[in-house]
Amino acid sequence: MIVCTGKGHEEAMQRTVIASVWHESEWFVAQCLERVVASQDATEAAELANLREALEL
Repeated sequence: MIVCTGKGHEEAMQRTVIASVWHESEWFVAQCLERVVASQDATEAAELANLREALEL
């Protein structure tokens, strides 16, 4: 699960979302199951940070 903080007028709001994470070739891939958002990176920590940032936009 990932906790995200909204930007702008929603800054005080936080939401928890569920993401599926898997290792594919040399990449870690994460897909948010509640929104149409996915990301990838070379490490799981970096990939989750990318997903969190994408969800906060």
